[in-house]
Amino acid sequence: MSRDVAARRIYTLFLVCAALTAAVVIAFFVIGLNDGSVSSFNAGLWSLILSVMGASLWGGHALHASGRVGLAIVVLAVTAVPGMVAALFVVLLLVTEPRWN
Repeated sequence: MSRDVAARRIYTLFLVCAALTAAVVIAFFVIGLNDGSVSSFNAGLWSLILSVMGASLWGGHALHASGRVGLAIVVLAVTAVPGMVAALFVVLLLVTEPRWN
């Protein structure tokens, strides 16, 4: 497998993971708006989180479109890696069924 093909596959994986992570964060934001847990007290934190998610996705796509695949992967990793770690943690909890007492 050539280096370009491997980089494109990693880019695609990170793009999908970053998009799914952003979708989960947006879902939590919308749910928080509906139940009142997102308020003026934490609006700054939410705007920062949503801005970083959007900037990561937009920046990764823009860098990939300009031919800088490696840098696009690094930018997408800001959002994708924490999402992958969280998903791995949830899967680990489901598989091992830990006792919390």
